[in-house]
Amino acid sequence: MTNYKNMSSISKYFTFGTQRTQLDVKFTWYDSFTRQKKVSSSPLIDQYSSLYNYAVCCSRIACFMDLGGDGIKVASKLFQQAAWIFEQLQTMVTALAAGESSTDFNKETLSQNSNLCLAQAQYLFFKKASDAGMKPAVLSNVAAQVAIYFDKAFEANQSNI
Repeated sequence: MTNYKNMSSISKYFTFGTQRTQLDVKFTWYDSFTRQKKVSSSPLIDQYSSLYNYAVCCSRIACFMDLGGDGIKVASKLFQQAAWIFEQLQTMVTALAAGESSTDFNKETLSQNSNLCLAQAQYLFFKKASDAGMKPAVLSNVAAQVAIYFDKAFEANQSNI
């Protein structure tokens, strides 16, 4: 997040590009799906990749957490944070030039990632409710919401093919 904040601040005061009066700095991003290298002189790619990586880190930490004690609550919060970041990136990446975008920053990929994180967070709520012995009607409603999020992620994946 520090890199995102720094690049946001710097880009207010400096212009980037290849002109003599601009900073000639290249920002590199390796697509996580295709492994393609994207190089840009726009600091936006660096800002967005920092947010993307932060969301991935949040979801990875949540995946491998011990779910004992407050673990379910913390993991669910991390999944929700990751989902929110992926959702925000959907609107932010429209500012990228056509050649600077990658598979990671496609609307469908970001939607898929967001819905997967929401599904995982909702599943953890289901697990907590199930462990607490809640009524089957409540469990079925929560399970239905989990299925909806996974279905949305699947649909986004299918439209991305």
